[in-house]
Amino acid sequence: MEKAIIARKIHFSCGHRYYNPEWDTDKNKEIYGNYYSEYGFGHNYTLEAYISGAISPETGIIQDIRELDDYLKKVTDRLDHKFLNEDVDNFSDKVPTSENIALYCYKELKRFFTDSIVDLVKIKLIEGEDLWVEIGEGSFHD
Repeated sequence: MEKAIIARKIHFSCGHRYYNPEWDTDKNKEIYGNYYSEYGFGHNYTLEAYISGAISPETGIIQDIRELDDYLKKVTDRLDHKFLNEDVDNFSDKVPTSENIALYCYKELKRFFTDSIVDLVKIKLIEGEDLWVEIGEGSFHD
């Protein structure tokens, strides 16, 4: 059977603060530079998901795109218009950097594909036109 990779994206917005409570203000400023702020800041993110699977000879698709849209929405609804440090349990003990937000999205999205005929290949979290994080098969994660 022929295989394909398809990608889908969703947009969400959230705020966060680069701050490690175990460090004093000077150390936080040293490590995070302009990203350190007492009040935090926000971004408009784009989350892309890439899935692979066999193209069905009957339907011509690898998965109903509405299912993928639903999965993406379920993951991003937990983040959308939230202040991550305070509103999302995953970030109560973790600095919500782009890397950690991407890892969270990957792990949450991966749960939908454990018993699936398609595989989650990777996710790409885009913070801006000059910064993004990719996590997927072969990435360094647990």
